[in-house]
Amino acid sequence: MAGRRLRNAVHATLSPMLGADTKVVLSTICNTYSSYVTTSHEYQIQRYEAASTLYGPHTLDAYIQTAVGLAQAMVDGKPLQSVAVPDEFEGQLISFLPPVTLDTSPMGKAFGDVARQPNAFYEAGQTVEVVFQSANPRNNMRRHQTFLEVQVFNSSADAWVAVHTDDDWCTKFTWDRPKGRFSSESTVTVHWEVLDEVVHGKYRIKHYGDAKSLDGQVTAFEGTSRNFGVGAAMLTKHGVVRQGLGDAP
Repeated sequence: MAGRRLRNAVHATLSPMLGADTKVVLSTICNTYSSYVTTSHEYQIQRYEAASTLYGPHTLDAYIQTAVGLAQAMVDGKPLQSVAVPDEFEGQLISFLPPVTLDTSPMGKAFGDVARQPNAFYEAGQTVEVVFQSANPRNNMRRHQTFLEVQVFNSSADAWVAVHTDDDWCTKFTWDRPKGRFSSESTVTVHWEVLDEVVHGKYRIKHYGDAKSLDGQVTAFEGTSRNFGVGAAMLTKHGVVRQGLGDAP
């Protein structure tokens, strides 16, 4: 019922300009949690949803007021400035996860070294897999950054260009402690699913991380795989011919 009332209010604001057949779709907010929203009548009964409406019986009215104001501003073409600043609770959160104590790499290895290199060539539909010597990703969650990049070589610019990061569906970032949960050594496996629309050429995988020393200092590092080709392979009377490979390896 709360959602229906919110949609109806927004529809009443937009339909005079956009038409009666205008459809209003509600989508839940991503990466936050405001619990349930009920009508004021439902709130009085205090069943589960009403008891979980955190901001009182007039929560829905506040949502409708805000949504209608935004819709009216869209219709009028007027900018809006919000003076409301949400509370910051990050510093008040309690964590039962123990902090990172120390990161180490195996004897003769350094953070960012490649433990397993990619194959020399891949086609669309195949998955690139690279394993790096790494550290605990909780040392730096890299907000607005990335733990990995899939890079292609741009010959005209003579430079490597990132085409995918860890926020792409075609990549996967897996952290592991291969010697056990109490070991200070760790690895990262980067997977890249090569899509059908991939641009043929020379590629490589980069990994970015941060390692913590015993004195608590966190130091950034990075690792780079060897180059590999991505293209199309055809079977001819002379054998397999790989197109789009260029001088990749």
